[in-house]
Amino acid sequence: IVNVTHIVLRLDPLFDEMIEVAQVNVGEKLAGQIADGQAVTHHLDAVGREVETRDGIYVATGAGAWQWHQEGREIATTPCERYDDEGGVLPGEPTDPGEATRATLVHVASGAEQIVVDPDTNVEGAADYQHGVELVASVGPYLFVRESTYANTCGVHGNTGVAVTLWDAVEGSKIALPDDIGPLDDPRAKAIEELSDENDDLFAANDSTVELTELVPGFGPDATLSLGLQFTAPTCYACTRGGWGSYTKSAIVPAQAMPAMLVAFAHPPEAVRAFAASHPDVQLGGWSPTALSGRFIGR
Repeated sequence: IVNVTHIVLRLDPLFDEMIEVAQVNVGEKLAGQIADGQAVTHHLDAVGREVETRDGIYVATGAGAWQWHQEGREIATTPCERYDDEGGVLPGEPTDPGEATRATLVHVASGAEQIVVDPDTNVEGAADYQHGVELVASVGPYLFVRESTYANTCGVHGNTGVAVTLWDAVEGSKIALPDDIGPLDDPRAKAIEELSDENDDLFAANDSTVELTELVPGFGPDATLSLGLQFTAPTCYACTRGGWGSYTKSAIVPAQAMPAMLVAFAHPPEAVRAFAASHPDVQLGGWSPTALSGRFIGR
């Protein structure tokens, strides 16, 4: 399991500037790691040495640091109807409560709260319901968040749906995904190639069936930012793969351009690079400066 780590760098004590570097495990393990207390934040000096370590995930802005927080909410479930051989209704078998996840950013100094994900707890007709939230990555003040919802509504099987949110910690609000990500023809063609499977001929991936569903940031060994484009196509339930949802298959390929809002974070400061170089086993997930009100967006 990759540890989830955040780092805050004190660039200049006179101005109390900080850079926060978030190492996140991309995928389903993140929420569990946060719950298990594996997420930590490292404060670094200007050359990348650790000054302080805190538990939890933090995002730095000009207004101060915000801590990522998740909490579960119990969801009432409904037993599936059962029938005897003559069609009479039998008592339903008891079902365990489901769970939904609320995700927030809490201001460290004031306790103010940004509600990033506020799940619906009024769910009807589900015998099993599980809703989870993943902080995929943070790039400066921008948080790339993924939600997944599994529901079994007494059909042949349950189904999973996925949604994504781009959150601006400076503005405290959801923002639109950037569309200045370069031409899509070549990335789509690469995705179609990866999604083509001779055992899946009934659901051929082509230009008419493949759609762009998610932007996935990543960081290389030298902390350089990259952007992946996830393309998704329909498939059979048993053929589901790629992490988007039931009846889909997905592939992630490189974008041909970095969105303007992320350009300023494409090449991190020397301290971040030094930390990455000295921690080769770390999977970097983001860094965010508090200087200039955190507004390094390159627009």
